[in-house]
Amino acid sequence: MVSVWGIPASMRTSVLILGHHRQSLTVVRSLARAGFAVIIGSAAGRPALASSRFVSELWMHPPTQAEEFVTALVDFLRRRDITYVFPVGESELACLMRHHAPAAAYSTIVMPKPAVVSRCLDKATTYQIVSRLGIPAPKTEGAKDLFELLERARDVRFPCIVKPRTSLQRFYDRKAIVCRTQAELIAAFADWPEAGTAVLVQEFVNGARYNCEFAAVNGRLIEYFEHKVLRSDRADELGVEVEGVSVPPTRVLVDYCERLLVELDYSGVGCVQFLVDESGRAVSFLEVNPRLDATCALPWHFGCDLPRVAVEIAAGKARVAGPAPAAYPIAKRIHWCSGDLAGFMHEVRRGRMRLGAALTWLTRIAISSVRADCHLTWWWKDPIPSFVLYRDLFMTWLSLLARRGKPPRVS
Repeated sequence: MVSVWGIPASMRTSVLILGHHRQSLTVVRSLARAGFAVIIGSAAGRPALASSRFVSELWMHPPTQAEEFVTALVDFLRRRDITYVFPVGESELACLMRHHAPAAAYSTIVMPKPAVVSRCLDKATTYQIVSRLGIPAPKTEGAKDLFELLERARDVRFPCIVKPRTSLQRFYDRKAIVCRTQAELIAAFADWPEAGTAVLVQEFVNGARYNCEFAAVNGRLIEYFEHKVLRSDRADELGVEVEGVSVPPTRVLVDYCERLLVELDYSGVGCVQFLVDESGRAVSFLEVNPRLDATCALPWHFGCDLPRVAVEIAAGKARVAGPAPAAYPIAKRIHWCSGDLAGFMHEVRRGRMRLGAALTWLTRIAISSVRADCHLTWWWKDPIPSFVLYRDLFMTWLSLLARRGKPPRVS
């Protein structure tokens, strides 16, 4: 067999990857190993992603939020023979959802149908859908200002959790906020995120976060991988995942995913999240993301190549058989070390971390790194991006220390 790396990039099928997110490096590695010439787009200099040995070219473009981005993208696709465009994150998906036709005239866009993406990105819409399908979900109300939020929170009852209606909205650099009392809610939202920002308030549900990563064609599952989130990058565990472990498919979660995907007539890859009370096995729907899960490196390292399947689905070449459970990896761990360190630094900067908690966190980082079966960014066959990320993290820490004049105090 002739290695694809012996073939010039100009002779390989090209794919343009948009977005620098935790899963972007896995997408690059997956598609390059599948034989594609990988081009990455960037709106802000040379990202760590560009240092991967699997990247063939870097394309500089305007921010995806800017009006001129679509013009620049269409012009680039018109001039170049690029077969696929792969938007990785939600901001890129939202952009191509709105401007799908101009880009699709020149390349195949690797994403679910725009109407499906629109429904998934709107959390209020997805909660209405799952409620109609009989999928358990927390009581949810919407609000557009503090007064309305107070009223809805009283209906839901405290403690409650408040989150943005869509993750595209700015929300205090957090995914969600737990409010145990009315006083906590008023203090947290005294300054509204942005004028016109809609939020959702929900009853607080305890449980471990289970991520159900999938690929589907016309609502039918063809790949399924389930893992449990063990830790996040925030002390309250409401941040993004830094450590997880694969678990056997949970029959009820698979069933709920199938119901939702059939209803959406979903074709593409994505991730459905649930909260699972492991003592009583009660389940509550959390959200559905019309994109690769940030930890798609875990299934990828063990043979479930969701980025490649996403391209096959977009090209109409995906197999239609269901998942193969015989090869399913169980109890495989993944760790995001740089994200874990960044989360630790964030909590220290807030000045609320005691010495014991700080030492415990650092110990967990060390243990998680050693016992992980794979890592979110580190891979011995492509080490440079991780080195760049750690360098950037170190420089950020030095910059913060220089501005403060002294290290943050750990009490």
